[in-house]
Amino acid sequence: MSFGCPGAACRAYFVAPDFDAVLAQTLGPVEGDVFGGRLGIPLVSGDKHPGGVTAGPPIVTIYSLTTCGWCAKAKGFFRERGINPFVIEYDMAGPELQAKISAELREHGAHGFPFVKIGAHVVPGYAPEDYEKLLKAG
Repeated sequence: MSFGCPGAACRAYFVAPDFDAVLAQTLGPVEGDVFGGRLGIPLVSGDKHPGGVTAGPPIVTIYSLTTCGWCAKAKGFFRERGINPFVIEYDMAGPELQAKISAELREHGAHGFPFVKIGAHVVPGYAPEDYEKLLKAG
């Protein structure tokens, strides 16, 4: 099975050079090939390694699907506010990373995507009012 690149949106995605550090902060240590042998396929987006950020808005992580309209809306919500979320595209990740993400979703009672983490808070689904409240709470 192959996952296509959604046209111009591909230009907005890249594999962060410090992906392993960001992933470890987000999900804990992941061993093996988290890319499922598909290096070079867009998996994450964002401009900075959130681990080094000490001031400003809370760190935003989004677990997403490349084909999910609600996920696109969630990513757009943050980008419209000048926040580049750290995005992990579930359908582009390797099996070990998918298993870790699935376990985290189950742990929080989430049943689908997007799954948004703002700082230490979790918001399952597209819920812009909740995103806004958490961003303001900082």
